[in-house]
Amino acid sequence: MSTSIAIAVATSALRSLLEAGIRTLDSDLSTLDVTVTTLAPDEALKDEKLSLNLFLYQTTINAAWRNLDLPEVKSGERGRPPLALNLHYLVTPYGKQAGQIKALNHRILGAAMSVLHDHPVLFPGDITDIPDGGLPAQFERLRITQLPLSMDEMSKLWSALQTNFRVSAAYEVTVVLIDSTMQPKAPLPVLKRGEDDRGPQATAASATVLREARAPRSQPAARLGEELVIAGDNLRTDDAVVRFTSLIPPLTTQVVPPPVVDVPPLPGDKPDEIRMVLNDIGTDPDAWGIWAPGMYTLSHVVEKSGSPRMVSNSISFALAPSIVLTPNSTTVASVAVGEELTITCTPRIRDRKNPNSGFEPIQNVIVWFGDQVVRLRFPAISNKDPLQQDKPTTIKFNVPDVDKGVYVVRLRVDNVDSIPVILQGPAQVPAFDPLQQIRVG
Repeated sequence: MSTSIAIAVATSALRSLLEAGIRTLDSDLSTLDVTVTTLAPDEALKDEKLSLNLFLYQTTINAAWRNLDLPEVKSGERGRPPLALNLHYLVTPYGKQAGQIKALNHRILGAAMSVLHDHPVLFPGDITDIPDGGLPAQFERLRITQLPLSMDEMSKLWSALQTNFRVSAAYEVTVVLIDSTMQPKAPLPVLKRGEDDRGPQATAASATVLREARAPRSQPAARLGEELVIAGDNLRTDDAVVRFTSLIPPLTTQVVPPPVVDVPPLPGDKPDEIRMVLNDIGTDPDAWGIWAPGMYTLSHVVEKSGSPRMVSNSISFALAPSIVLTPNSTTVASVAVGEELTITCTPRIRDRKNPNSGFEPIQNVIVWFGDQVVRLRFPAISNKDPLQQDKPTTIKFNVPDVDKGVYVVRLRVDNVDSIPVILQGPAQVPAFDPLQQIRVG
């Protein structure tokens, strides 16, 4: 097992290899007592003795080993991949005499490059200076390769080192594997494959793909009681449900997100469509409690006895709040500035208990009075017990200081607006709903 000192072990092994090899190749260098150092270039320059400096200037991740388990990790187990590093070295001769006596700097560099060329692989016997690093036992051998740096790359490197340029050669040593200290996970043996030990089951049916969900009358969102049309590929209605999942997160233990709602689909008007009705409280007494205004994801789920469950992709869907404005009538009601108005919203807005002010909403609630935002006073949400799922949410606010005129009131819950538009007459002409308008004056 290679430890965190494996980099130091590799550097020390290279230093020993060069120190022994250059003296063997060139007898003059042995006489002049050339040493091999591992200093930074600015520190190596201070030493007046003849030397060959081995400077580690960069480490990079080895792409081949980046996410690969070690061979010792058994099949079915999960282990942390090792830290796989490529080491980049700069080999440079130093010493005041190196440029004066028989071009010694060139002779030192040539001998060093010859040694590394003749020893492209470091074997366990070459790594003996620091025995505790675990590098000799590494199954992947250390390989030495010269890096062909261009003059531009070399000049940039020396500029970054902030010292004078010297003739040098760059090498890459790969790969150093530093084992992770995290223990692998070993699952228990499998006793049976599936409920009846039948193993995996194959089906010939194509996967269902959902493309879009369409609300009626091209509305941006659907409301409870309305029909929703879903378009896609390979849609089926037998043994299938459309699963609605709210995007309200569980903030605390007191906040329970709306449950997942499964709605059985009906055949659509086209082969690539299905439809369903989002039940209101008239057909489902729990509708106001299991649904919540806001954003949902929906998916198509097929679960047939004896076959694996098949789940399609998910698409987004917006459920708009349905509101009733008080006072209201078949015509636009008249109110004065500062007068209190009440909005009842279905389905219920999710709320939680506040020890200081009763219940407060956990969803983002905004009231639009015309084009103005009305700041709500909390507790604006009714202090009714959230368990009373058959009760709508009540919101109170005061008419803002606006000019006389008719204003449309909208409720926005988690960026989904109520729908203030209705279709009137035989021609189905769009118009604002009088029940969602207020006359100020």
